[in-house]
Formats: sequence, C-alpha cells, structure tokens
Amino acid sequence: MAVKFYIDNWLMAVSALGFARVLEHAEVDPLQFFKGRVLEVPEVLWEKISHYYANYLLKDFDMLVKPSYEKLSLKKEVKWSDIKNPYNQVVLTRLKDFYNNSLLINFSKGYIKGVAEKNEETIRSYSQDLKEAINILLSRWDDYRRTMSAHISSAIGETFGEIRGATIPEGSPTCFFCRERPSYRTFDAVNFTPLSASPDNLPNFFYNGRNTMYLCKECEILFYFACFGFTRTGGRYLFVYIPENIERMFSVNNALEKRRWISSDIIRESLVEVAKAVEEQRAEWTLKNIYVVEVQPVGDAKSNIHTFSLRPELAKALKDRIDKYPRSLEPLFDIFLSYAYQGKSLYEMLYRILSGYFFKDRYKNINTGTDEGRLVSFGSKGLWVSLLFFIKFQEVLNMQANKDREIKRAFFEGKKLAEAYTGSMGEDRAKKKIETLSYRLLEAVRRKDMDHFSQNVIRAYLEVEKPVPQVFLNALREGGLERIAYAFLIGLNGEEAKVGAEAEAEPSLGEE
Repeated sequence: MAVKFYIDNWLMAVSALGFARVLEHAEVDPLQFFKGRVLEVPEVLWEKISHYYANYLLKDFDMLVKPSYEKLSLKKEVKWSDIKNPYNQVVLTRLKDFYNNSLLINFSKGYIKGVAEKNEETIRSYSQDLKEAINILLSRWDDYRRTMSAHISSAIGETFGEIRGATIPEGSPTCFFCRERPSYRTFDAVNFTPLSASPDNLPNFFYNGRNTMYLCKECEILFYFACFGFTRTGGRYLFVYIPENIERMFSVNNALEKRRWISSDIIRESLVEVAKAVEEQRAEWTLKNIYVVEVQPVGDAKSNIHTFSLRPELAKALKDRIDKYPRSLEPLFDIFLSYAYQGKSLYEMLYRILSGYFFKDRYKNINTGTDEGRLVSFGSKGLWVSLLFFIKFQEVLNMQANKDREIKRAFFEGKKLAEAYTGSMGEDRAKKKIETLSYRLLEAVRRKDMDHFSQNVIRAYLEVEKPVPQVFLNALREGGLERIAYAFLIGLNGEEAKVGAEAEAEPSLGEE
C-alpha cells in the first residue's frame, strides 16, 4: 500500500519538491515514488517521515545554535534568561514565515517547552556555574548537538503523531486536495500562513463565506514540506511551477536554489527545454502554464503571495528570444522577468538605466536593494550594446517583431553622430554636446514628446551638416519613438570597449 498525492496545483507541487529534498538529504531517491503527476509514498517510508523531516531541519544545527553560545562565553555575566531554546533556533527560524500558530511552532505545546527544559538540564549537568557550563558545552559540542538533536527530533515526532492521532468526524467530507481520503478539518490561515486565506478577513475567497478546502491528515503533513520547496532570495521566497514535467520542475528549482535568483539559464531550462520535450502543438500551451510563485513576508505572520503567469505573447517571446539573453545583463534578469510578467514596459527599465548613466550624482545615495536602485546602479557603470535586447524584446511584445534591423540602424546612427561630433569639435566639446543632447532626448522620450525629440534631432544633424537619417522619419511616422530613441541614445553614448565586449551577445550586429 502507498499514500497517494496528486500533484495538480502549485501548492501540491512545492510540497512535493520539499518532500523530495528531504528524501534526497536522507539519501533516498525521491523520483522512484513519482508516477507522472502522482506521488506514491510507501507506508513504511511514510511512517518514518517525521524522522526525515527533523534530520533535514537539524542539518543547520551548528550554524543556527552554536553562535549564540559562543557569544555568551565572551560575556562577563551570563543569566539563564540569556539561554535560548534550541528548538526555536532550529525550527522556528526555518518555519515561521509559513506555518503561523501551527503545531510545529505553537509555544503552548508541552513538547516544545520540554526541549527548553531538557536543554537547561543538560547545561546544568556540566556545571552549577553557568559560565563554566557554557565553556564545557562548547568543548563537548558534538555530544551536546547529539543530545539536543534527539530532543528536537522527538518533539517533531510528537507533532506529526498528534496529527496522525486526530479523530476524523463521522461523515467527514473528502479531502479537497487528494480527493480520496476523509478530511478532519479545513485548510486555513491559522496553521498555514500565507499558503491559505483567512476565512475571517477574506470571506469572499470561499463559497458563501465558508471554507470548503477540506484537509486530510496525510495532505496536512505533506504541506509542512512546502517551505523546503521554496528558495529564499532577497527577503522573499520563489518557486517555479511546471505542471507538465515533475522531473524538469525539480531540476529548474534546484538550479534556482544554487543560484539564489531567477537567472536566464533557469528560464531557458524551464521554458525552452520543456517546449522541446513536448509536441509542437502543445509547446505554447505548456509555456503559458509555467509560472513563478513568490512569497514576500511583510511582517509577523503576514506575507504577500504573488503568482506570475505567462501571457500568450510573452510565452512566445520567451520561447523565441530567451536563448539570446545577453550574459552582461544577467544581474537584471529577475527584474526583466518581473516587468515582462506584470506587463510593464521594458522601456521603463531602460529609462531608469539611462538615468543612472546620465545623472550619476543625483543617485549617489539610492537604495540598491530596490529594483529601481539596481537599475540606476547598473546604468551608472555605462551603456552596453546588449541593452538593445530589451528594446527588441519589447517590440516583440508590441507585435512589432520585424523591427530588429531598424533598431540596429538607430543604434549605429547614434554611434556615427558621436563620431561626427568628435571629428568636428574635438573630444572634450563633443562630450559636452552629446551630454546636453542626450539629456534633452531622454526627457522628450520620457514625456513621449515627439515634437521636442524631432526638433533636437534635426538641430543635432544641422550642427554636423548631415541629413537626418531615414530611420528617424520612418519610425516616427509609425509611432516608434521609444524604440528609436533608446537605441539611438545607447549608440550615441555607448563606450567602445563595452561595445566590443558584447560581440558575443549580438553576433549579427555588424553595420549593414
């Protein structure tokens, strides 16, 4: 017999991934238990699950617990109130963002208080002098870790045992998630913040204000593995959901766990490779059903949860263009993806990047922990030809996929005008002239003021006694102000060394 779970939504999927990671840590191959989108856990393995769960948490025991004792050993005076419960340090630290007031972190439970009591007994056994006891504890760290790990593991075992021993009401509805076992309560925010909604604060989430997400004991235990499926990065948690291919989903999220951000390599693997793995007629459907789940803690027991799914045009654009994403823009990939998912124009990204380049002094103290700060900071280091990727990608989303040559042409016209200025005025005067022109053009494109942009372009070419290139006339007639303006500004201000370094990213970027 086996305990079955159907992996047919992102919550079951992230729980299954967390379960798989726990088994891998125990050196058990998890993929043998997946039959397509069904997880079948042998009962003999399921009986040991609390032990595996505890061992996975305890792998970080030294990192989470030892520093606090090392600090206490340096204090002149130590009080018993300074001693922390190692259960809280190991378990609460990892689970608090996901399981508010759950059995695992409910401090009223005797088995959690018991770990603190046993910790005190252990320390007192070393010496009646607390400072001396702590020093002995550190000298016998392996024994202390083994002793306290056993107590923590026992407490977790009691938690899972309490769930298993719960009474199932007579005539209980079938579990909402597995659709085959009887439920014993509902899935709610009391135990699963933020993975579920509160029936008190958000009654409209449920039919007639009543929570019908009935939950069986086995599915509840599986949901306690969900936190291990997310990757923590930058104060938030991320998970890439791929409904059609469990093994590929594991691979993509393991890559995310190693890199700690959503890189273009991860999206290439999750989008391009999955598309290749299915029939052509299903490729676009598969891409549209891949999405990223983001959990963002915003306070004690409060989190925002977002899912970013692929619009049809974005799925196609990623499938066709993601393999060309430049390496030099990798630090901005997660921002690029967020903009694309949310339907925000990539020209807003470019405006912030160029602002960072042109107005370095203005942004000296900007917070680089925000997306805007990162974009501005990236721009302050220079303008790279690879930034043209954002223009080309946005035009694909705008249903203007045939504009690549026009974008390249505008870039080269900017580059040629910079050379003409230098040739006629000298390097210093040309630099100042280019700066002034760039400020005006950037402001014009920000306001989408085509007249102001046109007047400045005409004046610029009159100064070098050259005709206005046809690329401006054609694009402005067609409403292509942003694509031409940004490509032109990048060419006008691009640094030669950086342009050369990007040859690999733009292999076809030769002047036509």
